[in-house]
Amino acid sequence: MVGILDVNNIHFSYRRGVEVLKGVSFSLLKGESLTIFGPNGSGKSTLIKIILGFIKPDRGIVKFEGRNTLKLNSRERGRIFSY
Repeated sequence: MVGILDVNNIHFSYRRGVEVLKGVSFSLLKGESLTIFGPNGSGKSTLIKIILGFIKPDRGIVKFEGRNTLKLNSRERGRIFSY
């Protein structure tokens, strides 16, 4: 089943060779919510920035209602997301 938010195989590094996110994947269906928790430096804020399309992952894709979040303009982002 395709979710309203699909996060697929996200990898991200701030420095070469030091991955902050490694293969993060999940789907949220309409009406579901998500809590992200972990210690400082574990990649929580980075994951949110990737979901919002503010930064590009090294690998993987995030889709909202089937659309790549990197391709949303700022007006569309503001209409869809808040945090």
